Amino acid sequence: MKLRSFRVMNYRCVDDSGEVPVDRIKTLVGKNESGKTSILKALHKFNPALPEPYNGLKEFPRKRFHEYDDKAVVVQAKFSLEPEEKDELSRIDPRLVDVSGVSVTKDYTGTYDVRFLPDIVIPPPNLKGLFPLLIDLRSAMDKLDDSISGPQSGIRWKLLDALSRVGTGISEDTDLSSPSSSREAFVRQVQEILSLLGQTPDAEQYKTIRASIRVILDTIDWPNVEARVNKYIVEKLPVFIYFENYAIISSRIHLPSYVERLNSGDLSPEEKTAKRLLEFVKLDPAKLAMLGGHQGKSSNEIQEAIDTRALMVDRAALSLSGLLADLWQQRRNRLDLAIDGEYLRLWVADNVDGSRIELEQRSKGFQWFLSFYLVFMTESPERQKNAVLLLDEPGLHLHASAQEDLMRVFARLSEKNQIIYATHSPFMIDVDSLDKTSLLMESPEGTKIIEPAKTTDKTALFPIQAALAYSLSRALSTERYSLLVEGITDLWILSTISQHFKASGRRYLEDDIIITPTGGGQKSALFATILSGQNMEVAVLLDADVEGANVRKKLTETGIARETSVLFVSDFAKETGRVVELEDLLPVGLYLKFVNELYSRELGKNPITETGLAPGVPVRRYVEEEFAKRGLSFSRFRIARNIMNEFPHVPLNQLPVDFVERMERMFSHINRIKSSAPMQTVTVETPRHSVLKSIFSRSRT
Repeated sequence: MKLRSFRVMNYRCVDDSGEVPVDRIKTLVGKNESGKTSILKALHKFNPALPEPYNGLKEFPRKRFHEYDDKAVVVQAKFSLEPEEKDELSRIDPRLVDVSGVSVTKDYTGTYDVRFLPDIVIPPPNLKGLFPLLIDLRSAMDKLDDSISGPQSGIRWKLLDALSRVGTGISEDTDLSSPSSSREAFVRQVQEILSLLGQTPDAEQYKTIRASIRVILDTIDWPNVEARVNKYIVEKLPVFIYFENYAIISSRIHLPSYVERLNSGDLSPEEKTAKRLLEFVKLDPAKLAMLGGHQGKSSNEIQEAIDTRALMVDRAALSLSGLLADLWQQRRNRLDLAIDGEYLRLWVADNVDGSRIELEQRSKGFQWFLSFYLVFMTESPERQKNAVLLLDEPGLHLHASAQEDLMRVFARLSEKNQIIYATHSPFMIDVDSLDKTSLLMESPEGTKIIEPAKTTDKTALFPIQAALAYSLSRALSTERYSLLVEGITDLWILSTISQHFKASGRRYLEDDIIITPTGGGQKSALFATILSGQNMEVAVLLDADVEGANVRKKLTETGIARETSVLFVSDFAKETGRVVELEDLLPVGLYLKFVNELYSRELGKNPITETGLAPGVPVRRYVEEEFAKRGLSFSRFRIARNIMNEFPHVPLNQLPVDFVERMERMFSHINRIKSSAPMQTVTVETPRHSVLKSIFSRSRT
């Protein structure tokens, strides 16, 4: 059973989080006091490894406590079923054959309520509800061939006669699910039909009748069937493991006092984690403590006990030796156990100096990492099922690169389990899977969980923005060739034209040249400086305005870029020597066609034409002015996206020859940054939509 969504309600600062989809890994991003811990604690108590009930007096939202009801739902979780689970449900009741998932709620009393996905309708257990089923049974009987001689002769009429007596003397509204004389009479009447079928061969036609009768009997017995199904589902729920319940393990375990508290069930948080360690290495602390006692033993017995303890601990230490070898990449570490009188001690040695030191002397990050892994590795198998691991601010003490190690651990653990973790660290956000990331937002109705695209709250979005910026810097520094453009619309339009040219067998911008929008000319200079320092080949495409001219001068005079690599858009326009934007390279009529089609509703019967376009005025600014005159709003971004969608459908033979030649000349100039680039092998394809080369993904032939 796999968790596919959750919803937290009526818990602390959360009135209703909204439904949150879950895949193998779910990231919850939120600032401090946004409700991250409340969400995770509510989920943990949904099905913890060890009993931990909800406490309505302490956990129901304070501002709404006057509404408190023990039956208030805290968590609704939806699960998809595994094939074997689907098969078991259909064996319990054939009507469940199409059930692919379940929705399970848990309230403050700890009661689970199970609903099927998709929902199935069970008729009420009275004659009124059973009437359609009895009609189906009659229809199955009517299909029998009653002309055959022999033992089967007349079976149809016998069955119909028995059916006519079903419900005799019973009110149509009587509840037949509860023990009563009416229920006994109804079951007896239906059993009479089964007894008649028992005298006939098990032919296909009789199977249909038997199946109809089973549905009827299951309907009046539905409360028992439902209880059986619910019990099966609840037993199959994945265990929810919350790491905060366990503290960082101590390197010294006093065995006698530990065993005493273990037996009384009064372990401290640190000792709970120590218990996981001992379980992992299969060490019996009671036996270790017993062997450490010398009272009443001879010298030979004492020596034998010492040797036995040492052997037990040495064998256990072998289980730890390679525990983190593939997971912790900061340093190579060796974990070691040793017995020291009444103490079991945990030592760590690394590959820097090899000295054994106590765990407390290692970094907080390493201590957290080890403790977390021990807890998960030992608690998950307890219930012999897939687990949902809940982590609050994982890796808080870890360096950024160690947080990346932790993300790799998550990826490995998520192959057999699911992980939900809350963070505000940009290094714990996977920008390649932002669809699996949600934001926690404070609202007058309490904490809400929403998708990043549904808010403009800068504070809430900051960790994601930082993660994207970090990903951008890494992507840029790992590529050899980069073309810097001023804006995102330049990226969209240039990539679209290049891909269309490539698909048509013309010269294009080579695939391993990454187009990066910088946000303006001055920022292009900064980007070029940084990337050049990473031994990258950089080309810069600028507007020929004052800012662009200054940037070109700065880059070429300082040697950051060759003069031939700093290009003006106007270098490839029909008319040189004026300010030209990338949109001006497109045929004016084609650009206006895209505008008029996109804004056809707003423009009505008055489309924008070329007649008012004065020489030297950028076409985009001309369109903005025309829209302003009509009291309309124009978006450069909307039209750029429309060009992305529509330009690939325009055959190249319908475009002006000089436009195609000018664009090919631009691509050739940019491609010069690859001075040793091999000849292009053109693959002709016809994409339905343009394929963009961006800073986060790269199109390849």
